[in-house]
Amino acid sequence: MVSEKMNSDFYRKFEDVYRGDREVIKKRLSPYAAYAAESLESGYGDGFLDLGCGRAEWVELLTGLGFSGIGVDSDVSMITLPAHLKLNVKHIDLFDYLKTISDDSLSVVSAFHVIEHVDFDDLIRLTREVHRVLAPGGTLIFETPNPENISVGSSSFYLDPSHDRPIPPPLLEFLIGYCGFDESIVLRLQGLEVPTSLYGVLVGSSRDYGVVARKSGGDLLPLIVRDGLEGSSSAALSAVYDAEMEQRLSSVEKNANDTLVSIEARMDELSSSLETQDRTIKQAIAVANDARSLNTELGSILKYNESLLMEKVEFKSQLASARQRQKESRITVSNLKEHIANQERMLAVSKMHYDSIFNSKLWRATKIIRYPLDLIKRGIGRSKVFLARVYSFLKKKGVGAGVNKLAGRQLLSARSASLSSALSENENQIYDQLRQK
Repeated sequence: MVSEKMNSDFYRKFEDVYRGDREVIKKRLSPYAAYAAESLESGYGDGFLDLGCGRAEWVELLTGLGFSGIGVDSDVSMITLPAHLKLNVKHIDLFDYLKTISDDSLSVVSAFHVIEHVDFDDLIRLTREVHRVLAPGGTLIFETPNPENISVGSSSFYLDPSHDRPIPPPLLEFLIGYCGFDESIVLRLQGLEVPTSLYGVLVGSSRDYGVVARKSGGDLLPLIVRDGLEGSSSAALSAVYDAEMEQRLSSVEKNANDTLVSIEARMDELSSSLETQDRTIKQAIAVANDARSLNTELGSILKYNESLLMEKVEFKSQLASARQRQKESRITVSNLKEHIANQERMLAVSKMHYDSIFNSKLWRATKIIRYPLDLIKRGIGRSKVFLARVYSFLKKKGVGAGVNKLAGRQLLSARSASLSSALSENENQIYDQLRQK
């Protein structure tokens, strides 16, 4: 309940900021309208009563659907706008107003975000009063923040300074049954259907929940949670999240296994590639060694080729010299041939001359004169032989050892020269005689 100290525009402005826009709130409350309409249209009771109506969004929603009723609130500042909108609202304490209502008279009694403002004893008393004023088949609707949502139960619930304590859904459902309602359902609103993270599990359950209960005695169909109103509890979100995580883990495990298989296959490929590269490297090393060997051989060949080139140059030089010598030899041979030809010509002339002399009558007539000359020449030759033998004999016997060898030779030479001179004079005389004849 709003305290007297806050019976001002403080709470209205607070609601404007943290409760939300009126149209947003009407949209949030619209799921309850179908449950209220069942009782209102059945004729069980007369109209609806909205306790702690605040800005009267629920009153406006049901009025717009053609149903009659009233909203009450103890904060006069909260009902200023609804009154301005000509909605049926009244400034009065809800317990005071309930006292004015007769038993079994109303079709629907609701309290949206009211029960968290009262202490638990007053909540029990309020629930019993609602059961009293509802007609058989009438509907009770309580909505309150959901403490199953960790963010709500630990933080945002205490943002409102007029809140007393959070009420878990099982406690409220039990309390309603305890106060005489035989049938009730829990509607969880404003929650995530599928959490995408652990944070979504912790804060994604319904931020608000409502309990819809029926007073026994009517012939309406049993209450059911309509499609789309199942909401999401922390347990349900956890189950969904666990299933999602299990599926993700299975997918991750499958992907990991596939990746592992792919990696192993890739490792095999890399191993094979490494072996191939190793063989290639070994082949390259062998080729490099062969190349070095060939390079060494090539160096030797180049050196040998260089020596051959030098030999070739030398050979060319020698060949040029040989050709020059050959050329010169050819000239010499030619000269020799010419000289020989000249000698042969001269010999032929001499032969002809000698033949003419030898065949002449004069040569035959002087034969008798040439004979003594021949004897003299032979005698001189024999004298030379005789003297040589005498010299040899004396040398062997040691006779005339003191005689100068050179003097002996000179003596022999002088004697030979004397004989030769005498012979030459005789020949000259004979030749002159022949010329005179």
